[in-house]
Amino acid sequence: MYLNAINTSIRMKTDNADHMASGHQRIKILVDSSRDAGITSILVPASIAALILLFINKNYSVTDIFAISIFYLAFVILLLQNKTTVEVTLDSIIVHRPLLRSITLPKKSIVKTEVTKNINYRLRWIIRPVAIVALLFLIQKNITSLYINVAKSAPLIVKVITAYSIPLTLILLTVIFYHYQVRSRNPFIFKLITENREITFYANNIEEMPTKLGVENSRSIKANEHIP
Repeated sequence: MYLNAINTSIRMKTDNADHMASGHQRIKILVDSSRDAGITSILVPASIAALILLFINKNYSVTDIFAISIFYLAFVILLLQNKTTVEVTLDSIIVHRPLLRSITLPKKSIVKTEVTKNINYRLRWIIRPVAIVALLFLIQKNITSLYINVAKSAPLIVKVITAYSIPLTLILLTVIFYHYQVRSRNPFIFKLITENREITFYANNIEEMPTKLGVENSRSIKANEHIP
């Protein structure tokens, strides 16, 4: 059994080595695309669909619950966009995004690559306290609104729909703050630039990205540059 485990481990390492030699590998890394940002491509269609449902029936009904659920589903999909995977082949880079179409970037289409400063990292000390204060304010306001909703005299369907919709703003702000938070952890980012698209990579060892992606770094910040 011990020898079988060793042989299995050796085969796995050999397979990985073959993949690397062929220029094909998968990397779990956070990636953004300039042309179809996740927040815009997810929240805008969700908002349109929800508003259509709300206008169909002007009275309180189960339709309202479906409309509000669309927003909650959009928030979940938006959170999943932080779980991107990059597939690297000899001639292309493919960004796989949960529930959204993959982005295929031929390496020959890349006109520029660069390691640059992460503006989100610089602004983190301003954004974080503002977001925390806003979240605390909304939590307190939501608790008050829920208490008033329970205490008021109204049909059950009205109370249910109101209670279901009250946390929307709080959850949206939480999702957006988390979206920003995971993009502000590193002082530097790596960019792949084509004629019509800009792909941004967020990682700890950002200087290793050109090697991992099989591209050349045409521009880099100076190693001794300081970021507050």
